[in-house]
Amino acid sequence: MGKKYLFNSIEGTFDIVAGEDDYLQASKANDQTNFDTGDDVIFDTVDRSAGLAISLNTSTGVFTLKAGKTYELTCGIRYEHTTATRIGFAWYNITNSVEISMRARIMNMKETGDYSNLPITQAIITPDVDTQVTVRCVWEGDGIEDVNAGHTWVIIKKISESIYNVIDTPSIEEENCLLALSTSQLNLTTNTTINLVDNVVGFTINNNIVFNNGTHRATLKAGKTYKLQANLRIMGGNFRLAYRWYNITQAEYIGIQAYTYTINYVATTSSQQLAQAIITPTSDIEVELRCTLATSGVDVYSDASSATIEKISEVALTQATVGSTDTKLQRVDNDAWETAQDGVEYYSPIQNGRKHGIVYRQYFATSLPSDLTSGNNVSRLIDFSLLGHSGANRYMTRGISSDGTNMFYIVLIGISGNSNLLLTALGWFNGNVTNGWVDYTR
Repeated sequence: MGKKYLFNSIEGTFDIVAGEDDYLQASKANDQTNFDTGDDVIFDTVDRSAGLAISLNTSTGVFTLKAGKTYELTCGIRYEHTTATRIGFAWYNITNSVEISMRARIMNMKETGDYSNLPITQAIITPDVDTQVTVRCVWEGDGIEDVNAGHTWVIIKKISESIYNVIDTPSIEEENCLLALSTSQLNLTTNTTINLVDNVVGFTINNNIVFNNGTHRATLKAGKTYKLQANLRIMGGNFRLAYRWYNITQAEYIGIQAYTYTINYVATTSSQQLAQAIITPTSDIEVELRCTLATSGVDVYSDASSATIEKISEVALTQATVGSTDTKLQRVDNDAWETAQDGVEYYSPIQNGRKHGIVYRQYFATSLPSDLTSGNNVSRLIDFSLLGHSGANRYMTRGISSDGTNMFYIVLIGISGNSNLLLTALGWFNGNVTNGWVDYTR
């Protein structure tokens, strides 16, 4: 989860605290027979767990997730039947009565099918109330299929949370991009881009991951580490498909190639259906999911194909400024740490508990930077400091300094919405502003 800081008002410092680890791994000790559509998989055994955020009712197979945290839910399923059958499962939000994942569609080896297996279903969820979830049969449950004990499993892990009275550094905000195909993609050829789109299901928090639905590419900001995963389901008579993540900026494939084939395809190797990569770019890059091998006529099926891009770490922004010996600030444009310069945008060392989002700071001499006085780039004025002079004296203000006609101050124009900043200097201070800084949000 990264580091979190708790302000110590007595010592005037920020102390590092740890978020509690929460996870639960469950399995089945007993087979479950005769599945119908709408039946839930009953996980009856907790293999290992930590924390209090995730719990399992081993009689019903229902998991309860505490509110205010983000969870990653993964389930792998095996079933059996003596004749050719197929069945599908998904994560289901009982509290809100809605499916929350792509479907895992499975066929046994007696089934002569035009689709490949996709036996893992995964979801990411941030409930705002305590929520019950389960793994439910959602497709082709005929009342005859049996789910196997010993080969069916669940892992739920908390991947982020908010801790009361604890300040998150901006860098540890959880960022995920859950992608899918809006329609099936037909007749793929080698080197074809997979037409993933953002926000079809799940959720996205986009500060460092920016997805373009037109080009089907993601831009990943420099200086962070990302995990990219994709799981595709193909259809057709006798087909195979390989796919892999591709770094467009540096023209190279990254990570593990996935290889899958339909049941009718006779192969001497097993399928590897998860394409995964971990990358830490030193400059902003574009990536896409690309087909690396395709049998002529192969189609990717939209119902059950998905991908995720997740930021898993980055350089932390300093927020422990009270009592800190660190004298540098982090630039917004390239994440470099340096002694502050005029006209450069930095992350402010005072984030105010992130109440209004990320706070930025710029230093300036005599007048405000142009990007703050035009273009309507400022959403909130947080704080400022001005130094001016009159005669032999110097004056500093962090509010309106006035003795009737002599004043200097900064305002945000208008009463709502994004606008521009205005520096006003009257009387003694007209033309006599020496320098200053301003904190604001965008």
